[in-house]
Amino acid sequence: MTLTRFPLGALSLALVSLIGCGGTRNLPAPTLGNMGGIYSGKDAAGRLHYALIKAGDGTFSWLATDRSLVYGTFDLNGSMVEGQAFAFAPGAPDVQGAPNRLTLGGGASAGAISLTATDGAGAAMSAAFNLEPDSNGTTALKDLAGTYTASAQDASNGTGATVHIGENGTLSGGDAALGSLSGTVTQPVAGTNGFNVAFTYTPYDAADGSAMTFTGVAFRLKGARTGLALMTQSGVSQFSGIFASVPDPTAARTGAR
Repeated sequence: MTLTRFPLGALSLALVSLIGCGGTRNLPAPTLGNMGGIYSGKDAAGRLHYALIKAGDGTFSWLATDRSLVYGTFDLNGSMVEGQAFAFAPGAPDVQGAPNRLTLGGGASAGAISLTATDGAGAAMSAAFNLEPDSNGTTALKDLAGTYTASAQDASNGTGATVHIGENGTLSGGDAALGSLSGTVTQPVAGTNGFNVAFTYTPYDAADGSAMTFTGVAFRLKGARTGLALMTQSGVSQFSGIFASVPDPTAARTGAR
């Protein structure tokens, strides 16, 4: 196993929060129960980031434009945020490494959240994010069905991948150079744009032929950039990215050499 350390210098942290449409007046105080949804935000260089938080428990996943993945859990003390997170650098799913542990601090409102993420060496970065305007639009599992592909610059494995989601939530696909995947996509809360993902990933050239289990979340991208945001990890590696829809629904339902 090759141990890798996530470079915090590449990190800008994003979270998500739930808010109704309109202005910022008379909004409810932030709670773990009303902070579920999808956020986007730009880092200091103007690059767009995406994230999702599960309502009720403060669990979040975040995908940066450098293809790194951050996930963790936070608590609220009034409007103050604190918690722990782990960060995975981009890399092939079968290249395993220890994630970098981060400490979170910051503040939240019903429509925005700002965080500072600090690693064990004291290096820190801060970021502020806002809720996607259509975060809470009604979404069904069948709306996510289709075939999606990611370019090398949009996928965490660095080479690109394709996934197919059936209307019943079956998941298949993989990477033509690295391996195949098979699993499921489920919708924990009907009508919401937040999905649980679990799949088995089998590297084509694994020395011992062993498969790995990945879990995480996905959501449907709307607005200016449509597609699928996928954020999964195995504990020692990740498989994530921004996936664009492929017109041909039969294209690459499974990984191919």
